[in-house]
Amino acid sequence: MTNLLFVDVDGTLLARKDGQQYIPPSATDALACAHDRGALIYLCTGRSLADARFVSNLTDEPLAIDGIIGASGGVVSVGDEVIFHRTLGATAVHELVKYLRAHGAHYYLESNEGIYFDEVFFEHARRTWGVAHRKDWHTIAQPIEEANLDAVNKLCFRVWNGGLTFEEVEATFGNRFYLVPATHGDQSVVGGEISCKGVNKATAIQVLLDHLTLSQVRTFGFGDSSNDLEMLDACDEAIVMGDAREANVKEHATYVTSAVLDDGLARAIAHFGLT
Repeated sequence: MTNLLFVDVDGTLLARKDGQQYIPPSATDALACAHDRGALIYLCTGRSLADARFVSNLTDEPLAIDGIIGASGGVVSVGDEVIFHRTLGATAVHELVKYLRAHGAHYYLESNEGIYFDEVFFEHARRTWGVAHRKDWHTIAQPIEEANLDAVNKLCFRVWNGGLTFEEVEATFGNRFYLVPATHGDQSVVGGEISCKGVNKATAIQVLLDHLTLSQVRTFGFGDSSNDLEMLDACDEAIVMGDAREANVKEHATYVTSAVLDDGLARAIAHFGLT
């Protein structure tokens, strides 16, 4: 029996502490112990592949992971090999950007190579994401003009000055794209993510399982928000963080652990005897 752990990043593995992105040492140690005991570990995040790789190196020692599911299922990597990648396509990106700009929204585009910001969103990210102290962040954060629109797998947007609701964006594009509301940051600000229809964390997990062709597996999903629901429902064990912002997420749990900064990931891994 092979244990497969699928670990969300924001709000699950990582939190903000003293204004910076922070992964508790207990989480790093627990993942390393589980890995040493034979578990396969994959980050399973809404972040781009480039951003997820950046996160995996935030700690003193790189995280013990076997690969990454990024862009909310839009890309799957095993080690350094990308085995699945879906993109929105340049025509769709042009359409989405034109609509968002017309309604006063700001946005960034994600691809496997980096994150591409408009000027307003870049300044917001630099101030609030806990990366201002990271001199290497510029290696993945680039101006929007540098983006290869054919390679974009997700678009994230915010509307700081009103004029657009998430529901309006969903009504316009929900039949063609996968949309989820923003679950981190100031919840009074309208925002969300737009990615490929029919692609989510659960479909990516199935792509990975088909690729690995393991005879017997037990899957564990660790998450905290609405964009983790498909992953949680697809796994044998669904672990939800105790400080999950959306109460309904806990309804999908087989086990509710403590908060990120209260060693929630480590407690959950120990609960299932994986360390």
